[in-house]
Formats: sequence, C-alpha cells, structure tokens
Amino acid sequence: MRAEVELSGLRGHAGTGLPASIIWQTVASSSASDKYICGNADAGSATSVADHGVLERDPFRLLEGMVIAGYAVGAHVGYLYLCAEQPRAAAVISDAIGIARDEGWLGDDILESGFDFDVQLRVGGGAHICRETPTETADFVPSPQAITELFGHPTVVDDIPTLLSVPTVLAVGGSAFARVGRAAAQ
Repeated sequence: MRAEVELSGLRGHAGTGLPASIIWQTVASSSASDKYICGNADAGSATSVADHGVLERDPFRLLEGMVIAGYAVGAHVGYLYLCAEQPRAAAVISDAIGIARDEGWLGDDILESGFDFDVQLRVGGGAHICRETPTETADFVPSPQAITELFGHPTVVDDIPTLLSVPTVLAVGGSAFARVGRAAAQ
C-alpha cells in the first residue's frame, strides 16, 4: 500500500505539501505501540468548504481512505476533525460511521482480516483547536509538521482530499494515478 501511495506522488495538503508516503513511512517505522490517523476537515483553506460537500456525498470513501492509512502505518484509531459550522456534514459522517461499524468495515477484525480500526468524529468549536474535555475529545491542532503527536504518539494528519484520493490510488495503481491524479497537477 505505501509503495503504491509513493508511486502515485500523492501529496498531503494539510500544511506541508510533503508526499503522503514520507509521512506515512515515518509513522509506520515508529516502534510506538499506539499510532493515530487524523483526518482534518477544518483546514481553514478555500478547499475545506468544498470538502464538506464531498463528506456529505461520499463519506464511505473518506472512511475507506482512513482505514487504508491506518493499516499502512499500523494505527488502530482514527479521528476525523470537523468544524462545528457544518452540522449536516457531521450528521452524515456520524451516520456513515455507524453503518460502517454495523457492516464490519470499522471496528474489530474488519471484514475478518485480523485488522482493527475505528474512527471517531470530533466536532470543533469553530476554531482549529479542539480542546481536551472530560469526554476525551481529541486534543490536536492541525499542524504543518510532518509528524504530529496525538496523546504523545505518532500521528498522521491528512486533509480530506488526500484521504479521499487513497482508495483511488489503490484502485488504479500508483503509476496510473501519477499520470492523471492530484499529483500530476502539482
């Protein structure tokens, strides 16, 4: 998987513009017992508004991208951070997470693969920072660093277009994606 993402040239756009494969490889090579995937749907950029429309139309592709990223780096938990100003997107994603769990696409032993991965939705208060509360809300700031540490553990923070591209990279192959995908336009 990481090899296909590397071939694709897919770049993260959550502040760094680094190839996603570099960030993923760095987290994957960590010996930490816990690793995380964070999907940042509140990047504060012009594209983040468009992301919410995609979240409402195709939430399962985003969840699939998060699961693939989790598998690729050895993470078992993903957090999707969404701004409070998008209640419809939050409702759609929340429903999709429930359906995915019911269908065995999230949770323990996904599709009897032996891989466990779950996604939790965290809705912010209208700013980039989601503060820790007694309800264990994820405390992270979308960062321009290659590796962010959530709860003191290695964490991949990818924006929504990057995560949405991951299933396509694997479906068509990294080389084909590089010729026509997001990487070709950069």
